[in-house]
Amino acid sequence: MATESITESAVAIYLEEPELQELGLHIPVSAREARALISDVMRKGGRQPWGKMEVDMFTYDDSVLLLARPSGKAVSCFVFDDLEALLGAALSLDPASQSTLIW
Repeated sequence: MATESITESAVAIYLEEPELQELGLHIPVSAREARALISDVMRKGGRQPWGKMEVDMFTYDDSVLLLARPSGKAVSCFVFDDLEALLGAALSLDPASQSTLIW
């Protein structure tokens, strides 16, 4: 299991199918299982889990990527068809706004 703290308020966990099976889980992981898994990993890493969290789950044929953050902030996600559309949107953002490119 690969676990990364992206920032103080974001965690990413990548699990392959054998690791999920060892935990008694299978693909697709339910939202409840994902939150419990993230909370457990945070506790083991010495961090206090968030009371409420948002979890993005990316499921592949043989693995799962979980991205978690506290749910206190409003988060918007956008999908772009091509790089030109992404760049156009990025140029229209307020320079003071916080944004992250995930994929």
